[in-house]
Amino acid sequence: MDDLDFDGLLAADSLDDADVPPVVPALEVRDVVLDPTFGKRRDALLRSVPVHDLVDRAGRSGSGLEAFDVRALVLAAFDAVIARQGFPERTMPDQVVDLLSGIAAVQSPAAGAQACRAAAAHVLDGLTNRRMRERQFSLPSMVYAEGPNGEVAAASVPRSFWLLREAEDPHTGVVYLEASADAINALVSGLDIPIEDQQTALETVLERQLHRGELDAAHMTALQARRLSAAYLVQIEELLAETERYLPGTDWAAAAPRLINDALDHLNECLTRETRLLDHVAGGITENAAGDRGTPATAERRAKISAALTRMLTESRHLHTLLLERLVGARGRFLDAQDDQMFRPLAATVEFDLTDDLLVPALGLHIADAEHVAGLYLAAVMGPVTPVVLNWGDFVEALIHPRRASDEDVREATEEEVEFRDDPTPLVDAALVDRAHRVLDRVPLPARLSTLIAAADPAEGTAAAVGDLFVAAALRGFDNSSRDSDPDPQPGGWVKDDDPAAAGPGTAASPRSPAAAAHLLHVLGPGAACVSDGTPLKGDGWDGDDLIVCMDRDSADAILLGDEPAPEPAVLPDHLRRDPS
Repeated sequence: MDDLDFDGLLAADSLDDADVPPVVPALEVRDVVLDPTFGKRRDALLRSVPVHDLVDRAGRSGSGLEAFDVRALVLAAFDAVIARQGFPERTMPDQVVDLLSGIAAVQSPAAGAQACRAAAAHVLDGLTNRRMRERQFSLPSMVYAEGPNGEVAAASVPRSFWLLREAEDPHTGVVYLEASADAINALVSGLDIPIEDQQTALETVLERQLHRGELDAAHMTALQARRLSAAYLVQIEELLAETERYLPGTDWAAAAPRLINDALDHLNECLTRETRLLDHVAGGITENAAGDRGTPATAERRAKISAALTRMLTESRHLHTLLLERLVGARGRFLDAQDDQMFRPLAATVEFDLTDDLLVPALGLHIADAEHVAGLYLAAVMGPVTPVVLNWGDFVEALIHPRRASDEDVREATEEEVEFRDDPTPLVDAALVDRAHRVLDRVPLPARLSTLIAAADPAEGTAAAVGDLFVAAALRGFDNSSRDSDPDPQPGGWVKDDDPAAAGPGTAASPRSPAAAAHLLHVLGPGAACVSDGTPLKGDGWDGDDLIVCMDRDSADAILLGDEPAPEPAVLPDHLRRDPS
């Protein structure tokens, strides 16, 4: 502590008796939500929601990804992409997967190569939003504004953004990854920069903005500098509080004195700079703006911003004054903590001899009294022992289910007493499903929905019904393809070896049994996937997209990625014309 320099601190202008601390009112609702930076900081938090979703899904039981640090893999993915962003050699998806697999192997050496690559693919798929076909993330956000009568109103609006996305080099055709500017600012630039360095940079920016007359930008910069002043005060106060709580836990031999000396130098610079900025604002900042003063409304607005700047700079100077006072008294608080904790006299101890103080005297007592003495001693040494240990699982189970006597005669019903229900009536006739299968025999997949509808034989008299069945099955296949990345079976969703009778809503007649309900995907096949490229249906009375019906998900992805050509649409004939009403 001898190297601390407190000379000249009490003579600083900020500690003058005439400098009266300003009255800082408590924040109200409008002060918080109408803050110009509030919406930007809220939107920055939104960009971390997909990362939290990745962590939550990886932490689910049975995912196989519990052993990996997904947050570290996310940051590594951004680092890999940003390292080459803007250069001719961009980062490709396979390179990111290889890098993340290597990091995952370091995180969990016991995991196999397949599990490490699964963790890498999980992170990359989540950052590119592959579950939603690499569309932008869209999350609801509340926007606050001042109403016509001065009240604060809120409205929910969607905020769309992307984190990583795939792009193709127009010259080489190589697919590479790129990161958005919002993602870099929100997820990558959150570095652990010392508060004093951030504050110095902000106040330098503020001074330049004031000289250029950029009042709106200066107002937002001053708000951020004001928050950093409060954070700096908390940082120093935590050090002093930890000193008083447990002195050996703090490094007063080197780190703490260096921190306080750096803080003293920084505070002297801050107070000098803030005094200069206050003089600049008080001298009439509107005269320094470029151009003329504009309309009276503009002049009034500039005056309000100048007043707000003066208030915030005054509050920041007051916070720095409080911090300076704490630093001046830091040596005394350290010495007091040292006296209380390090030089405290040893607590008085009582020496206890088990034989002479307990066993020998207890042998001369009656057995009941000796048991009482021994019990008190054991309870004091080992703590109280509960007579019954409650099994909370059984307790909750007993509360949920009524208790039944163990000797209750539970008799199973005989076969004669069981009443069987009739088979459900098929939703779609099996003959109609058979005609749809005949169309699929003639038209190879992938094919357009319009091609399947037009291929129905009008001579059979069921062309319209077969077309309706294809429409329903294609829509169900389109819904099924949107769930293909979800590992958990959903009601109405198709999973391998699923029981068609328990498939949930969206069912039609089974081609295997005319009396059993079957999944609509039985019309096209259990692995069918239907996708849309935006091509509309062509035909009178028809509306919507002309879906592409594929045998499986791989075929659909190949068409969407351009690896395979999309099938040509067909014009629906007149006998399938629909009445628009």
